[in-house]
Amino acid sequence: AHARLWHREPPRTSQRSAAQLALSPSRVVFVNGGNRAGKTDLGAQWAIAHAMGRDHPHTQAWLRANDLDGRRIQRTPGIVWAVSLTFPDSRRYVRDKLDKYLPANTTRRNWTAENEAEAVLPGGGKILCKAWAQGRGGFQGDAIHAAWVDEEPGDQPAWNELLMRLADYDGRVLVTFTPGLMGLTWVYDRYVKDAPQGIASCAIFGVDNPFVSADVLRELLAQFGAHE
Repeated sequence: AHARLWHREPPRTSQRSAAQLALSPSRVVFVNGGNRAGKTDLGAQWAIAHAMGRDHPHTQAWLRANDLDGRRIQRTPGIVWAVSLTFPDSRRYVRDKLDKYLPANTTRRNWTAENEAEAVLPGGGKILCKAWAQGRGGFQGDAIHAAWVDEEPGDQPAWNELLMRLADYDGRVLVTFTPGLMGLTWVYDRYVKDAPQGIASCAIFGVDNPFVSADVLRELLAQFGAHE
């Protein structure tokens, strides 16, 4: 309810505008950016909003404060997947960000384990933490309202299973990632080179994030080559 998304006027980038894109009719939205851009914070807020549902007062407060149109969020509490590359990544990065925004009295199960973990929100919404390391079989069966994928999906068959989990509730996927870390993968071939309908993407930059020192970021980035 109290989270604030940062915003810069064009031509600079905006975490808030990226959030609105993630709440658009597009089935799959890619928000990419480098370190300290705030893409993981955005993913955690988006996931929790879907778990609480549009009618929850906390979700309404978040939407109003950030000037967002949340009509694509289902009204009632939802089931959300938060997917990482591995379970250690889930424990160290994704669950840490979720903890930052989960409401009081959330029940956490297996939260510190390097395995599937679940957060059950007071209103009944759920966030299930999963990992691509589970493979295709680990992504079968369920029906979910939304999925937040942190970093580039590592398993195309498992990704295809995830997409089918959205069918029952007309769900959406938000992917927050740093592009290019693994080269030009199947994600590039499928969603960038010849982007199908229902796909949207944008970028946000750490040097635009007012909560991070742009001077420090520029100093660090200056030590990298142009291709990096």
